[in-house]
Amino acid sequence: FGYTIGLVTVFLNDEAAVSKDGFFQGYTVSVWVVIFTQACGGLLVAVVMKYADNILKGFATSLSIILATTISCVFFGTQLNGMFVTGASGVLVAVYLYGKYPPSPEKKDYDAVPQNESEKLPMEEPSSNSVEKV
Repeated sequence: FGYTIGLVTVFLNDEAAVSKDGFFQGYTVSVWVVIFTQACGGLLVAVVMKYADNILKGFATSLSIILATTISCVFFGTQLNGMFVTGASGVLVAVYLYGKYPPSPEKKDYDAVPQNESEKLPMEEPSSNSVEKV
């Protein structure tokens, strides 16, 4: 749905330039790298959602933000504030605890279909205040 709005906006604002030089005019190598990175990220999210759960996706997203910020600090000199450090510490602790104490699988109290006679539930006895048919 988003690409539809994007195409409408491009043709409303730059119809003449697109008609003259084509849609991909001005695309540089860095633009293609960003497009490729975003596409791979979308596919990676799909794989994570298929083979993992939503909690792991949240942790992966949080860790990627921490990693990207760390790289930004090293290469671009970005300054961190106390809020980010507190949040990042919370994420790291949560990821550690989730890995150390994984959720236990759900226990079933019963099987849908008993496998043998000993697994069948006993029939209930009628209560003394039940209505009898006459």
